[in-house]
Amino acid sequence: ANVILFVHRGNAAVAARTEGIYDTFANYPDINVLYEGLVTLSVEEASKNMEDLLMTYDNIDAAIGICDNTPIGCVAAIKAQGREGIKLYSIDGSKDIMPYIKSGDIVMTAAQDFTKMGEESCKALYAALDEGATDYNVEILCEAPVVDSSNVDEWIDKFENAQYTFIK
Repeated sequence: ANVILFVHRGNAAVAARTEGIYDTFANYPDINVLYEGLVTLSVEEASKNMEDLLMTYDNIDAAIGICDNTPIGCVAAIKAQGREGIKLYSIDGSKDIMPYIKSGDIVMTAAQDFTKMGEESCKALYAALDEGATDYNVEILCEAPVVDSSNVDEWIDKFENAQYTFIK
């Protein structure tokens, strides 16, 4: 497969995402990275970047973005140029990407489960307080569930019916 990557290594979280992609690609020697560029948070800029890449490469099989706005922007460029068969993938799990997964324009996203992330962070905080720690540094890893056509409706419902209760 010929792949376009939209990544960056600007902070630990996104650097880990980028390294995870390359670690996975190492197991698949048939994957050819045509282009690696910086991710953008702007849907419009991502669309323009993909438009340029579509004019440069006629053999793109897939594009991966480490945030949802990038593949969302890619959808518009792909449709505008009448290209088909380019699979789009993401890492984020934002509310904005769900309609694109539902329509089939984007294959999947790996979702950040913010509730679980908060829960695990609080558990670590309470453990540190219980231990009387004054200098506490811990890495907390949470599973990133895949959102695709098989479960996108559940995630749409989760976003539409989210209620958060704050306590003191």
